[in-house]
Amino acid sequence: MVESMIAAFFAVLMQRFPKEDVKKILDSLFDEVEDMVAASPNTWDDKLVLPAINIIRDYFDIPDNDPMVQ
Repeated sequence: MVESMIAAFFAVLMQRFPKEDVKKILDSLFDEVEDMVAASPNTWDDKLVLPAINIIRDYFDIPDNDPMVQ
């Protein structure tokens, strides 16, 4: 059920917006989720959510465009 909802979400985004814009939107969304996961006190989301985001990024070729911290 969740998989079909995610697929439908991506399909609608890809139909309505240029591919590069969709990648930027999803990168921003994933960055927000990654920040929330990093700020949470538990570790289960680190082990489940972050790998899932990385799989989605890899599959849809969505680079993580966070600025490098030096």
